[in-house]
Amino acid sequence: MADNCSLFEYEENNDDQSESRHFMDPGKIVYDEGDIDELRSLVHMVGRDPANLVHHLQRVYYCHKHQLAEQLFAALIDLLATMDGKGRGLAVRMVKGSKTVLPDKQRNLLISYLMHKVGVLPNSPYCIFYSGMVGMKELVQVGEATRREHDYLDLANDYIEYSQLDSAIDILEKGILEQPDRKDFQVLLLELYKSTRDEHKFRAMYESVLQNNIGMVDAWGQVDEFFRSQST
Repeated sequence: MADNCSLFEYEENNDDQSESRHFMDPGKIVYDEGDIDELRSLVHMVGRDPANLVHHLQRVYYCHKHQLAEQLFAALIDLLATMDGKGRGLAVRMVKGSKTVLPDKQRNLLISYLMHKVGVLPNSPYCIFYSGMVGMKELVQVGEATRREHDYLDLANDYIEYSQLDSAIDILEKGILEQPDRKDFQVLLLELYKSTRDEHKFRAMYESVLQNNIGMVDAWGQVDEFFRSQST
């Protein structure tokens, strides 16, 4: 078996045409087209759970199937960043299989990274973890921070769409503490407290908001009265 530096050449020189042609067959990965309607949903699934390899593969397959070269490039960068040097054989096969969609220039950048000719991943504005030309671990870490800063509301709405209301509450609670000026976070969170009848979480967050001197929307008092009326 070839060593790490020559693994890509080994794969190329021992090309199995049927494997190369069908390695992105949806039957070879867990992919339910009825559950995932569009690329945006896939991107958010990856963003919510970056360590879930299946979500990355679903995103790569979708971009490949729909001939979305720029989005495929970004999906592969995010996959390699998340794998953090592990699963080299899979990484090689995914980049190898992209050759019918990805331009040679972009594919060669990924090959150079896999062959350790360059020490950093390329970048793309479509990456979830995009932060410029930085090392792989930093790419994931900075990307996570950016996602937390800007996408709390989108992530919460995605959780709601999949009826994961507790997760939506958790992400909005974090968002309020990190971005106290976002009143829209509070409004949606209070609606969720009321619809789930979760007085315990409401009381705990109410206290936290008061302790942190966060400007409160009027609805806090309304939901407080709602829960008091439920207990009488």
